Amino acid sequence: MDSKTEKSFLLNKIQELENIINDYENQNNSNPKSIRVLNLRGSQISDISILSELISLENISLSANQIKDIAVFKKLKNIRELLV
Repeated sequence: MDSKTEKSFLLNKIQELENIINDYENQNNSNPKSIRVLNLRGSQISDISILSELISLENISLSANQIKDIAVFKKLKNIRELLV
């Protein structure tokens, strides 16, 4: 995959994550920062930096993705289960 295609692909995946968070907020009338469990298994994502906003996150599944950097988890102090 060339650089331009990869950048476009990653931007689409970031938008998908934002949509997941917005859908959750709309369905539950709650703040997405209160999400405690999130399953993104097999979502074909590599950039998870947007997750830094989910400060209440406790359990997350990211397996079957192309995650390159997990530094975001330094900010997420409530993580109890992480599947990558």
